[in-house]
Amino acid sequence: MANLISSIFLASANGRWQAYLVLFIYVIAMVAVVVVTQKKAHGLNAYLIGNRSVGAWFSAFGYGTTYFSAVVFVGYAGTFGANIGLSSIWIGILNGIVGSFFAWLILAKPTRRMTQRLNTNTMPGFFEKRYESKKLRLITAILIFILLIPYSTSVYQGIGYLCEAVFGIDFKWIIFIMAILTGLYLFVGGYFANALSNFIQGIIMLIGVIIMIALMLASKEVNGLEGFRKLTEMGYGFRPKVPDGVGWLDRPGVIIMFNVLLTSFGVWAVPQSIQKFYAIKDNSAIKKGMIISTIFGLIVGTAAYLNGGFIRLFNPNISPAEVKNAVPNMFLNNPLFTYGVLGFICVLVVSASMSTLSSVSLVSASAIGVDIFQKYSGREDDDKVVAIVVKSLSFAFVMLSAILAILEVN
Repeated sequence: MANLISSIFLASANGRWQAYLVLFIYVIAMVAVVVVTQKKAHGLNAYLIGNRSVGAWFSAFGYGTTYFSAVVFVGYAGTFGANIGLSSIWIGILNGIVGSFFAWLILAKPTRRMTQRLNTNTMPGFFEKRYESKKLRLITAILIFILLIPYSTSVYQGIGYLCEAVFGIDFKWIIFIMAILTGLYLFVGGYFANALSNFIQGIIMLIGVIIMIALMLASKEVNGLEGFRKLTEMGYGFRPKVPDGVGWLDRPGVIIMFNVLLTSFGVWAVPQSIQKFYAIKDNSAIKKGMIISTIFGLIVGTAAYLNGGFIRLFNPNISPAEVKNAVPNMFLNNPLFTYGVLGFICVLVVSASMSTLSSVSLVSASAIGVDIFQKYSGREDDDKVVAIVVKSLSFAFVMLSAILAILEVN
């Protein structure tokens, strides 16, 4: 703790106080979420799916913020931007169309209707009642819990280098702050807290990506439309050149289509995204949510990959080893990104991470608490005890993911 305080003092003396101010405001906002939602999560259905009363805006932003995490902003965008340039933007655009619009159009209404009819609030529970198989429920619950742990750990790690560079403190403290905040508002408010925090985080993401792209276009390296012309001449435009001797599978078009399929259809099956349809209020909210979610996805997805496409302007000869930190380095080397702006960008990435993490944690905790503990402990009618178990598991899952991320970083 003494090292943390010393790091903050030294960083503030170096002009980073603006970044700390932005982070402080964000922390206060997340604490406010805890206060506002503390009385709303009474009962198991309220805690897990908000009593199926969540409106269009909260549902749409919850879906979008869960979809686009720090992994997209820092990892995917940087990797594909460095490899294929501006053409990676098509991944983001099709994420918005296929991963958001068509997912809502095809899945939202029947998912809400069937889960309501079967009176189930988890994906494993839905499988049991839909296919009349207790074994399927058990297997699904175990798989969800086990497979989502490494995913949530990677979400933590996606923000490491950038936040450490901006705030000037050890990455493990950023993880610790994120874990405590996420665990606290999940434990207290459940799905209501998750929905409200996701809405706030979604607004931060929208404002953040607009500021990010505007400043990137204004930088001397990009210089507005001149940057697009340079990238096109370098072979990294919206329609990239195919290098001589490249195999069929390594062609940019094939790479784009493969990743569109992976990132757009993959979200159709992950429980943390599908759960948003369980909780939405009615068919009218679904129609509105579909439009809102699509617009959100198009803005955030396009901005993330467009930003990644600028990498070659900052580092024309980037090596594979440098790709991992390409996006953070691009921000840090842009003089237009003051500490205040960098702090906001970090909060953007943290918001993307926390929204995904909270949804993943809630789904994982319910898989164990409801689909295993409640089902096999003889407490099927004791929602109060089960709710306490799920709350505790939500907090424990967040902390476990944080510990694994810290150990991996170290």
